[in-house]
Amino acid sequence: MRVATVCPYSLSAPGGVQGQAIGIVSELQKMGVSADLYAPGGDSGSDREDREEYSLSGGSLHIFGPALAVPANGSRAPVCLSPRAWVSVARDIACGGYDIVHLHEPFAPSPAWLYLARTACRRSETPAAYGTVATFHRSGSGGLYGSLRPLWQLLSRAIDMACPVSSEAARTLAGIMGTPWTNWPANGTPGPVAEESNLGGRYRQTARQTTHRRRTPKAGKAGGPRRSEILFNGIDDRFFATTDPIWRSAGQVPVAFAGRHERRKGLELLLRAFRTLHRKCQTGPEPVLWVMGEGPESARLRASYGSDPGVTWFGRVTNEELRSRLRQACVFCAPSMGGESFGVVLLEAMASRAVVVASDIPGYRDVASGIGQLVAPGDPADLAEALYTAYCEVVSGTGLADPARLDRAQDKARGYSMSALTYRYLSLYEQLLVGSV
Repeated sequence: MRVATVCPYSLSAPGGVQGQAIGIVSELQKMGVSADLYAPGGDSGSDREDREEYSLSGGSLHIFGPALAVPANGSRAPVCLSPRAWVSVARDIACGGYDIVHLHEPFAPSPAWLYLARTACRRSETPAAYGTVATFHRSGSGGLYGSLRPLWQLLSRAIDMACPVSSEAARTLAGIMGTPWTNWPANGTPGPVAEESNLGGRYRQTARQTTHRRRTPKAGKAGGPRRSEILFNGIDDRFFATTDPIWRSAGQVPVAFAGRHERRKGLELLLRAFRTLHRKCQTGPEPVLWVMGEGPESARLRASYGSDPGVTWFGRVTNEELRSRLRQACVFCAPSMGGESFGVVLLEAMASRAVVVASDIPGYRDVASGIGQLVAPGDPADLAEALYTAYCEVVSGTGLADPARLDRAQDKARGYSMSALTYRYLSLYEQLLVGSV
């Protein structure tokens, strides 16, 4: 089996879509599948770090560019807008002998547009691949994204399997397609995968399987994807910690934040809430705030809060440092205002055995309900109170910081491992190869 994966966002910028795309490709390669990743990039150093970080095989990472940050969904998306690059990548994928083409966020500007258009307009001809899988990450269909429904409906005719990453992403996709999402099946928590599974092992050869018949894809009833299924995101298995944080050695209770410094992520709300928390905790271990990431508001926020006691700014961190910091943190805070389709970062914190405090928004509610503290988005007073509760529970080892509760949170996160998710995708690939989807 040969798989081509296309990510529309630059690997030189951290992001959930990039993490999912490169993580699945890495897991596929571990399973013996010949998998290539096409994505925009930046400097060669960053691209090399991505390849080494995820142990991608040589030659499997194809960088195109340059990337340009454009406004999208309350953030700025690092995409490539070069027509020449799009044509080159789409041609390479169409002529590359791939069995499966897996597109992440296919409606974001990328070579996926050209590949889908070519496939949709040549339905009577032999398709370039046996099947096309599309993973939809976005939550919210406003602006230009929501106004181009005819284009998305045309492109989606070339998609065999549409996989929203959450109910919020499914609602967004359904709004674009004009179809109800509530009838779509969901994989639930992926759960552990049996070690004896041979899905990957059976595809160790890189040549096409001659026993698989070519077919011409058929569009769904509304002219969209033939089949849709919610397939929740996964997290890197290396986030899982084996012990609880040892905060007493430093006499501190670390609170961690990781994300882009922009209004949507709510960092300023956290900084205001932490001022209240730090003033309130004059006795006992000192609460400290670790701020990881960077973004358009970094300079302004540092100017306003950079001298606050207990706050440390780490800037952009590597994946290895992020894992290390989360394992040391006692509390992880995600005060996002909205626009989050799925709380991958919450699962990473749960896997690291940190108490989760997060905004009560749909994308986070699905992950942390019953596991962490959920607070109204945009209210620094409520957030400060929730952080103080988490601080007290960490110090006393009770509530959400009780070892049994941390075990429960970690067990839930374990069901969303990247390896389990990749096995599920591999099963879908197999169904496409034999024509059962």
